Amino acid sequence: MYIFSNHHRNTIRIEREYKGVIVYEDGSVFEGHFSNGLENGTGRRVFRNLEVFEGEYDDGVRNGEGKYYYSNGNIYQGGWKENKKDGDGKLEVPGKGVWEGTWVNDKQDGVFTLTKDGVVITKAQWNDGVLIGTLDEDGGLVPPKEGQEDLPGSFVLMQKLSPQNPVEVTDQ
Repeated sequence: MYIFSNHHRNTIRIEREYKGVIVYEDGSVFEGHFSNGLENGTGRRVFRNLEVFEGEYDDGVRNGEGKYYYSNGNIYQGGWKENKKDGDGKLEVPGKGVWEGTWVNDKQDGVFTLTKDGVVITKAQWNDGVLIGTLDEDGGLVPPKEGQEDLPGSFVLMQKLSPQNPVEVTDQ
């Protein structure tokens, strides 16, 4: 499909929208919608480290809703903004449960709830990616133990394996 637009006086720009597959120099593969040579709309990208993102793209970056499959088995589903987790989302950690809360600029921010098999295991308060503490039954804040940086579900590991810091894959 071609879209003709007159963005500047006396010039006409032809934009092309299409669906296809591209293999990038880094070995990753994208299949989905393109506009003007960039990922736009929905698509699926398989990275060289075999992590996968399925969701919405805007001018070549993850924006909107999407699902990210990490190489360690974790799955994040929720909001994205400029290639970072942003907005409400769920992080499924195999064997641990599902963390649900809000991310801002790829960091946990606010109250997160960990459930396993439909049962609430714990609630935790995060601020800009830093664990502030857990919430007791009355909603009171219990500070983390000395040296505790994380809770079950390994948010620290998630930051180390974020899409911006993918697992290094070397040819041997």
